[in-house]
Amino acid sequence: MRQRLLLALIGCVGYAYAGYPLLLLLFSRFRSRPIAKGPAQPSLTIIIPAHNEAQILGEKLDSIRNQDYPPNLVEVLIASDGSTDASADLVAARQEANVRFLDFERGGKAATLNRAAALASNDILVFTDANAILAPGALSAMAENFADPEVGGVSANERRDPSAKASSAGMGERLYWEYDKWVKQAESRLGSIVSASGSMYAIRRDLFRPITDPSATDDFAISTQVVRAGYRLVFEPDAVTWEPPVAKDEIEFNRKVRIVTRGLRSVWGIRELLLPWRGGFYSVQLWSHKIVRRLVGIFAVAIFFTNLTLVRKPFWLLTWLGQAALYGLALIGWRGAGQPLARKPWFYVPYYFCLSNIAATLGIIQFLRQRRVTIWEPRRDT
Repeated sequence: MRQRLLLALIGCVGYAYAGYPLLLLLFSRFRSRPIAKGPAQPSLTIIIPAHNEAQILGEKLDSIRNQDYPPNLVEVLIASDGSTDASADLVAARQEANVRFLDFERGGKAATLNRAAALASNDILVFTDANAILAPGALSAMAENFADPEVGGVSANERRDPSAKASSAGMGERLYWEYDKWVKQAESRLGSIVSASGSMYAIRRDLFRPITDPSATDDFAISTQVVRAGYRLVFEPDAVTWEPPVAKDEIEFNRKVRIVTRGLRSVWGIRELLLPWRGGFYSVQLWSHKIVRRLVGIFAVAIFFTNLTLVRKPFWLLTWLGQAALYGLALIGWRGAGQPLARKPWFYVPYYFCLSNIAATLGIIQFLRQRRVTIWEPRRDT
């Protein structure tokens, strides 16, 4: 019985990281859905939520101004959530006709996005974080997908700036993003990705629905409305945004706890799509990407202690020692944070695996305790 339990737990972890991507690869061989891209140039309203982002807003606006998209088809709304810094003065000094500063009272990111979207006048809403710098051609690459009438939303390709020094967790996060990007591309080939990246994503304006739960993840809550409406939500690898890597491990840890807590609330908000007869294959994606993967930390603890009860058998002793070695390397990666040794992959990969899964487990606990985070405090590494 213990051996069967152990094998089942190992199977769950294996499915989360390898089985699900293999399932996507297998299905894409039989039911791939190409995107009918074309030279589309719909009008865009770019919404940038901002709370005291003066230090980065100038570079952000420069990256938008330097796009090859026709300026007369772009309006930019800086949606200030009660900013008290020089953001308003910075925008006013630039004197750009298509850029508006919306000075809202402090109400949280969800309320700010709802208010800004209600004032948008163009066909496509583009949501993008203040610290996500657009690479050249990013807007055009996203817009081409809207030539396909089945496409209702597009997610950009979020990347971490390789020129900036990252913490051990930041290096692990950069590697994980490459893996997750591959998964998103496979999901997109099948139909829809699970949700968009908050760095930048676009949806048709008539598909926008106001966020009703301010403690949910805003990018998930907004982008999944596309799937609920029967449209495709796709990933565009050529629409690149650059963000600085994480410079402090504690910031990354706290961010992951918050993301999982709010992300589970978001999944609860579209729980009908977890049912296969309502969500189709998307329900498999939702279970795999947003639930099973977040349970890996709990599975890992159960594997370790279940395996410990079987160490009298040589094979299971070896598997337990393998786990102990993995956690030992993670411990070195943690204790040596900031040191050259800890920046080696055989230390920072196990460390990131443990950090992210401990954070996910705490996020699950906070979700079950119904802890809600509605006020938004961006943390920028400087």
